[in-house]
Amino acid sequence: MSDRNFRKLIEAKWAQDKFVCVGLDTDAEKLPEPLRIRYTEYSPTTANSQTWLLREKIVASTYDAVCAYKLHPAYLSRAAMKESVRCIRGLDPSIPIILDGKYGDGSESVNERWASIAFDSIGVDAVTVNPYPGRETLQPFLRRRNKGIFVICNTSGPGSGEFQASIDMCGDMVPGDYMPQYKFVAHRVARYWNENGNCGLVVSANHTDELREVRERVFDMPILSPAIGPQQKYVPLEEQVERLVSAGKYGKALPMIVSASRHILYASNGPDFANAARHKTLELNDLINRYR
Repeated sequence: MSDRNFRKLIEAKWAQDKFVCVGLDTDAEKLPEPLRIRYTEYSPTTANSQTWLLREKIVASTYDAVCAYKLHPAYLSRAAMKESVRCIRGLDPSIPIILDGKYGDGSESVNERWASIAFDSIGVDAVTVNPYPGRETLQPFLRRRNKGIFVICNTSGPGSGEFQASIDMCGDMVPGDYMPQYKFVAHRVARYWNENGNCGLVVSANHTDELREVRERVFDMPILSPAIGPQQKYVPLEEQVERLVSAGKYGKALPMIVSASRHILYASNGPDFANAARHKTLELNDLINRYR
């Protein structure tokens, strides 16, 4: 698939009723027991080799059940991300891969470099970007017509509302239409940034009221929604999914990528960790389809 188009790839997965994205945020401190390092003077085993083995086994057990995979540079080196891309493409080249780099330097030339690293060197199909530098500075990403550009809109952290929910942004659709910053980001991206039809938004799964407001402004734009599962530990998974799907639907369609990492990667601490990851992936996807 030399001519890869993110929107076509993800829409093909949605047409197969697949909505779960597995985040490969492997952490050496959280490895399942069978993969934990047993140091001996004769053993070449390293933390990097064991986290790679975890990613490899998780991908092998879930690739036919996902809509996408997500990589994060806080957990993976550039070499590890390249190897992960090769692994995924070797099993199924139709799976889109998202790099959660949250790019957004204030310099267009630096963003040009980051875009080249992400798309040309590592070879991913989509990235996340920070809107704060503005549309012009982010053009190195936005002009990549065949790639997905997910703009951070509403995040999951407990302090996310400090700026994102501040009502000091004036919407330009109606003079004097003040709105929270996250809604203003959604409005601007949908109206002014998406001329190539390659934009999406990042909206946290634990902020479903905000998600509903965003969906009303961006219509069928793809939304990447992390923070499903353990990050809402006091809310049953089924209730999380029901709220998310209700807020994220666009008519009868669900243009959503529901991202889960810990919920799937560490589903079991035993030798069945790969099978447990597959079970959690299928369970989450089944719940999404039930409520959509």
